Amino acid sequence: MKNYIFDFDGTIADSFWLIIDIAHNLTDHPKLLNKQMINKLKNHSLSYLTLELGIPKYKWPLLLHKGRKQMKQRLFEIEIIPNMDLVIKNLFDHKHKLYILSNNSTQNLKQFLSRYDLLQYFNKVYGNVGLLGKARYLDKVIKDNQLQRGEVVYVGDEIRDIVASQKVQIKIAAVTWGFNSRSALKKHHPDYLINNPLDLLKIE
Repeated sequence: MKNYIFDFDGTIADSFWLIIDIAHNLTDHPKLLNKQMINKLKNHSLSYLTLELGIPKYKWPLLLHKGRKQMKQRLFEIEIIPNMDLVIKNLFDHKHKLYILSNNSTQNLKQFLSRYDLLQYFNKVYGNVGLLGKARYLDKVIKDNQLQRGEVVYVGDEIRDIVASQKVQIKIAAVTWGFNSRSALKKHHPDYLINNPLDLLKIE
């Protein structure tokens, strides 16, 4: 039996372009209208992106708070990543414990999961996580639920997910359909590089 901690946006929910649109609404930055530029930025970390956009770190919490509110109003626009519902149900059926850790609000997470009848499969949902210090939050999930680190796999779509997992000494399954590109994720040496959601079922 394993314990899977899932990221949400870009991992379970196909929300990438909605997040970019909300970011543009909040910052009015012209680069966020250029899809070619955005695809280029997919090869870099979140810190690089905010530096490129000229957004100082002290503004991140307020922008994240406002972004969650806009996300709540537009949650209906987001679809689930194809086959992720099957993966979640299959992992649950095989007695694995499932958790979510996300920057998105807990309310948004539960509302989305309920729409797809998936909330029941998760032991706990951790929302409202800050953009910085993800390792600290992962460590909290592990300690709160008395998980053995060798039996934990974090599933995420960003470079910072890999870095955070390595800091707390758990395995990371980096998925290639979210924020960061496959090549960018590979450079940071995840334990698993997942190109198709169904491949998550092959993790041993």
